Amino acid sequence: MDSKKPVRRALRGLKTIFYEMFYSKRLRLCNTGPIYTFTFDDVPVSAIINGARILDEHDAKGTFYLSSGMTGVNEAAPSEARTRTENLLRGLVKNGHQIGCHTYSHRHLPDITADEILADCRKNKLLLSNLLDGTPIGHFAYPYGDVSLTAKKTLFNEYITLRGTRPGINHDKVDVKLLRAVDLYSSSFDKTKLAGWIKENARLNGWLIFYTHGVEDEHDKWGTTPADLRWVIQECKNAEGSILNVADAYEDICSQKDKGL
Repeated sequence: MDSKKPVRRALRGLKTIFYEMFYSKRLRLCNTGPIYTFTFDDVPVSAIINGARILDEHDAKGTFYLSSGMTGVNEAAPSEARTRTENLLRGLVKNGHQIGCHTYSHRHLPDITADEILADCRKNKLLLSNLLDGTPIGHFAYPYGDVSLTAKKTLFNEYITLRGTRPGINHDKVDVKLLRAVDLYSSSFDKTKLAGWIKENARLNGWLIFYTHGVEDEHDKWGTTPADLRWVIQECKNAEGSILNVADAYEDICSQKDKGL
């Protein structure tokens, strides 16, 4: 076992707390029940095909944070591949799933300037919105899960929510500009730990966001098998929670807050 791993984990946790202190937008969660959200970063084709299909099987919808420069919709892609991917993305939205932004070129945001961050994100938003007939791209996930104060400040007014990868349950008073999330990588899949997250979210009436990348049996270290994804979705349903994409979850939370629930 890597003896430095707990230290790195603790330092990352402290860094997240530090980032939550600046350029934050706090929202008090008043859920009447737990909310679960499944998100997919980068969005390889297997996420679009297998991930969405499995969610649909359970009458659930997810959020797909797309980096256009890494997919078949970028200008360098062959026309046949671009047309196929565009049709898949239109089908996702038509079926109730959500497309979010993950920058155009998947840049490491702490390494670039505010102007570069803004230009890369706006390029992605414009391409995707045009592709989806004007559908707004209102939610964002930090590439690699890495945050900086410059990135958070720059993107504060560009998106409704910003999602990171620091593990945790969003509950009580939440910074929606640095939402916490738990990975579903099959390379480190632990049913006991995941069941614990789901159970704790039910106890807190919180918002538990999961993230992965591709969904296929022959996955890489950042992917999830269809069987593992199905298991987690079913556990969330067993916990009698709502499974909503990020946009719908945010709207649901805000509507309950407005009603004073």
